[in-house]
Amino acid sequence: LSIAKQKMKENATLYLVSGWSNLREVLNSIHKCDLHIINHIIWKFNFGVYTQSKFVSSHYHILMISKSDKSKITFNQYCRFGPQEKLNSGGSASYNDMEDVFIINKDMKPAKDGEIKNNNKLPDELIDKLILYSSNEGDTVCDFFMGNFTTAYSAIKLGRKISGFEINKELY
Repeated sequence: LSIAKQKMKENATLYLVSGWSNLREVLNSIHKCDLHIINHIIWKFNFGVYTQSKFVSSHYHILMISKSDKSKITFNQYCRFGPQEKLNSGGSASYNDMEDVFIINKDMKPAKDGEIKNNNKLPDELIDKLILYSSNEGDTVCDFFMGNFTTAYSAIKLGRKISGFEINKELY
């Protein structure tokens, strides 16, 4: 995180996805690096790890982080729904979309013949949502753990530039 902070522009937004078991270390690292948490989002997905001795965990934490509390980040409030759009239930689609609990299912498709499936792949819908809210066309999106390039594909599709890294040759 300290290297990310050095490289971040003043108006950049960093999203960090973590399970609950490492959350304390992640939060301590953010504090140690003097970064600012803007939002703590819960991403609720469609299945969890079965257990008999505790509750099933079917969510991740997404921390929305800026370089400092004075950073003027991009936040496109109406990037996915207009101010007048309503849900079928009558509520505001935009307000509902901006709530800090995202209910987005993981992709459950089995791997194709000969294909190695990356179980850490984040859903396109989740990545698209984060990119749309936090950047504008022409901005650069950086993914520090590119894996199977979900962020790169989404960024290009949405008119952003992409930069990124992947050191794990098994995931690349």
